[in-house]
Amino acid sequence: MILKTAGGSPHFNIALEEALLEESAEHGITVARLWVNPDSIIVGYTSDVGREVNIEQASAEGVPVVRRISGGGAVFHDLGNVNVSVYIPRRLGVDEAYALVTSIILKTLHRLGIEGRVENGNDVAVGPWKVSGSAAAIRARATLAHATLLLTTDPSKIRRLVIPQLHRVERGEVTPVKYNPNSLERITGERMEVWQAARLLEESVKHVLGEPENVGHDILQEAVVRARELCKTKYSQKEFWSPLGLGTCREPQVAPITSPSHVL
Repeated sequence: MILKTAGGSPHFNIALEEALLEESAEHGITVARLWVNPDSIIVGYTSDVGREVNIEQASAEGVPVVRRISGGGAVFHDLGNVNVSVYIPRRLGVDEAYALVTSIILKTLHRLGIEGRVENGNDVAVGPWKVSGSAAAIRARATLAHATLLLTTDPSKIRRLVIPQLHRVERGEVTPVKYNPNSLERITGERMEVWQAARLLEESVKHVLGEPENVGHDILQEAVVRARELCKTKYSQKEFWSPLGLGTCREPQVAPITSPSHVL
């Protein structure tokens, strides 16, 4: 099943990531999700928020910070960025999980006539710029792998809100691309809307995962109910998951993609 979700608060959208991972494990289903978040900073499970986020600036701009269940560092989401998440009902290795989502991004770029490459295992670069980052949450019975794709996001806003961990470059742990984000619009000079990218991502998901299996409406509703509870009791309430204060649980529209035109 390939889902699209539009709207919703960052706290609910991140809760839905955990809910769909649990549904994948319980029902043995493979699910992909194409989605967008309003302005927000999404930090990794082990992220040190004080080191990775410009908290003063985020507070001044009213940008919420939400912790996700996957690893990796802080990333900025806005409506100029589209996310792709894949939930696989088995335990994958970290490298295998990264390869899964980076291949979806690479195939999407190829469809646009853009040459991309993988750097640092979980980044996709075009020239000297990072256009996509990915992370994974690996459980005993299921794996979540998700990636961003910067379409029109202003990179100066990312730099203003997310603190680059340049000591990792100095130590040789990662290449400079890791902290050099840019949007496809600024790289190519051509604007691409989210719905256009979503169509291409949908085709890339099918190429990598195969044609989506049919999943009952009950399972989808079950995931939403689960996410609703996770958001209310965890992601919007607990300081660990919502470091800058209480969040909101505004629900997105959630629906399976049933035709090529039925995207974000």
